[in-house]
Amino acid sequence: MPQPKRRQTQEDKGIKYIITKILIGSVLGIALFFILLSLAALVILKNPLDSKILPIITLFISALSAFAAGFISVRPIRKNGILMGVCSSLPLIIAVCAAILFESGGSVGVMTAVAVVVMLVCAAIGGIAAVNMKKRNK
Repeated sequence: MPQPKRRQTQEDKGIKYIITKILIGSVLGIALFFILLSLAALVILKNPLDSKILPIITLFISALSAFAAGFISVRPIRKNGILMGVCSSLPLIIAVCAAILFESGGSVGVMTAVAVVVMLVCAAIGGIAAVNMKKRNK
């Protein structure tokens, strides 16, 4: 009699599965960052704001996209929330820093360093939140 197929447990899933989930979360975080940044640029274009608020808006968008990347990548894995969340934010940080370098002509300021730290912390918090969410009973 053939054995019924069983679902893969966490232990059966290998490093390839984890890397795939981290990359999916990173890509979605990067997409969210650029979409929200484009929407913010549209709003700023329609309603001129003070230039002092622009870095705060960018910092908020960076934090939100890093949280989403950490949450999305850790949710299916459900373990090592801090480590996996931070790992999922690394491609996002590279993309954000590349966009800042491209826009500024090669100079990185203090606000960029603050944004990197905030993104790392928010991604770790997103990973922790994903691990600690309760499973729904179907």
